[in-house]
Parts: sequence; structure tokens; C-alpha cells
Amino acid sequence: MDFRSFFGILPPRILYKDLSSAVESIPLPGKVTLLWPGKDASFLKVRVGEEVKTGQNLAKQKEMAFICPVTGQVDEIFTLPSIGRGEDLAVNIRTDQKDSYDTLFEPVEDFSKLKPMELRALIMEAGFDTLSSISSVPSTWPHVDCLIISALDMDPISCTNRQALQTSAQHLPDAVQLLSLATGASKCILAIPDDMMDQVPDSLPNGCMVASIANVYP
Repeated sequence: MDFRSFFGILPPRILYKDLSSAVESIPLPGKVTLLWPGKDASFLKVRVGEEVKTGQNLAKQKEMAFICPVTGQVDEIFTLPSIGRGEDLAVNIRTDQKDSYDTLFEPVEDFSKLKPMELRALIMEAGFDTLSSISSVPSTWPHVDCLIISALDMDPISCTNRQALQTSAQHLPDAVQLLSLATGASKCILAIPDDMMDQVPDSLPNGCMVASIANVYP
């Protein structure tokens, strides 16, 4: 696909049905640079020369999330100029070419045994900060009556939501329960592409409905 397929100007050159896999595994690079917008080295709890693990939170305060996606050694810490934010923090990591996972997070066997504030704190600590409406302060999260979880892709270049559904559909019941308890939502709607309805697990929490949505892109 290319950018000219945006906004219906031209149809996508590669159809979804022709893709065997939207996400492929590739070897890790020898060095990875992580960017933390608007921050400086004072926010980090790691220093040059220290070993880091995949999934480790590099932020000094656990209420913040700066999750390391690789395993290796911190090679350099510096700042880069940024438009509108002054400077961004950059961390170079020399990778080990394999993952060693951080064991900071203990598995939660039953989400219902934790209070909503505790679940929200765990979600934030795990690095979920993609929604501007969700604050890093758990007590300020907005009230949610109906939770909408979408597996639809918003543009013809991205297939990540479809790939996530295809490879991790077994986690949907737990995800729905976790987010419902954390937000206080009493209802949930799963928006699923009509050609992937067979991926939806049979057992979903009470109050969860599935909506079959036709793809905008073929």
C-alpha cells in the first residue's frame, strides 16, 4: 500500500485479503534509541552502563511510564531538540539481540479482587498512555458507561488491529473484564471486522456485545 490510497483517492494497491501477515518478526537492531517527549535525564532511574530488560519501566517515578522494549545496556543518554517542546530525552540502548523480560509485574489472577484505582495504577505503570483522556493520576479518570473496543484499522496502511485480533483473540475476555472494572463501565461493545467474526472467543463477560462492522477498505 502507499500513501496515495488515503481518503479514497485511489484504492489500496494491496488488499487485506492478500496479506498473509500484517506484522512480521525481524531481527533486533544492534542499537535502539528511545525517545521520551519533553523529559530530561532527571526523570530516569537508569544511568549509562546499566543493564535493562524488556518491559522494564525506566522512569524514576512508577506513576510515569517509560517502558523499555528491548534487553541490553544503556549506551548513551542525551537530549534532542523538539518542535514545540524544547527538548526530548533520548536513550541509546545496545541490544543483546534477545529478550530477557522484567519481572516487576506480578500476574493478577483475579481482577475483581482489586479496586478500580489499583487496576488503573497497574495499567498506567504498564505503559498504557495512548489516550489523552486517561490521566496518569488514576483518581482523575473520566467516568465511562459504555466501553468500546475496536479491532478496526483506521487507514489502509495499518493492519495492526487486525493482526492483534488474529494473534491475541484469546485475551479478549480478560481485556474486557480488566478495562470494565478499571473504568466502571457496565456495558462493552466489541467492534469486529465482518470478515473476522470467527476470531471472537465464545466466552465473553456479561454485558459485552459484538458488533460486526464492514471494512472501509477491501
